Order: sequence, then C-alpha cells, then structure tokens
Amino acid sequence: MRALGGYSLAVLEQSSLEHPEEAVMGLASVTENTDLKAAKLPGVIPSAGLMLIGYAADGGRLRVSWFDHARV
Repeated sequence: MRALGGYSLAVLEQSSLEHPEEAVMGLASVTENTDLKAAKLPGVIPSAGLMLIGYAADGGRLRVSWFDHARV
C-alpha cells in the first residue's frame, strides 16, 4: 500500500506542476482500515511525506502531504 501511495503522490505532484491553474498543492488521506485505526503510529511518516492533521468522526486519521512547490 505504501508503494501505491508514493506512486500516487509522485503522479499527482507532476500533474500539479503541469496544471498550475488547478491549484492542487498536496494529497490528503483518511485511514479507514480498522486495524490501522487501532494501531499506535507516529504523527509523521517521513517515507510517505504524510503528517497527522486530525481525526475523522469515526476515528480515522486525517493525514496530508504537501507538494514541494506548495506555497500557503
């Protein structure tokens, strides 16, 4: 699953660079797997570039990864 996430991040970032009018600056994810919801995980996952930003109502973790060119 991490390989898919890393690949998706790279493809989306390249698309963002090619289409700046879309103003896509990152990738967000929500954990829905019940085993992962219960697991103790770090707030930042460097290999995926993901950082915890909060929790969904059902307990799923909300994470975001900003593209290198993102400016806020």
